[in-house]
Amino acid sequence: MGVEDRLNRKQQRLAALKVSYQELEKKFQTLAHELHITETPEKINLKHIADLKLYNELRDTGLRLVQMVADEKQCKMKDVFEEIGYEMKD
Repeated sequence: MGVEDRLNRKQQRLAALKVSYQELEKKFQTLAHELHITETPEKINLKHIADLKLYNELRDTGLRLVQMVADEKQCKMKDVFEEIGYEMKD
């Protein structure tokens, strides 16, 4: 397997990726038009990341509060969750 073969395969892979990108971009444009979406994919991703960060901060705050209650009652966090009827999934 020579250098030319590897280069040729990489060029073919690059061409296939470019076609795939163009197809995905076309699909996005079609869906964005149908659904009246004005944000770019980058803005949508940034919003999702910001939402996930907020979720994680709120979850961590909630867990700290549950830990404080568990410490005060001298029991496990699991016991506090069971007492309030919340199932620990995460």
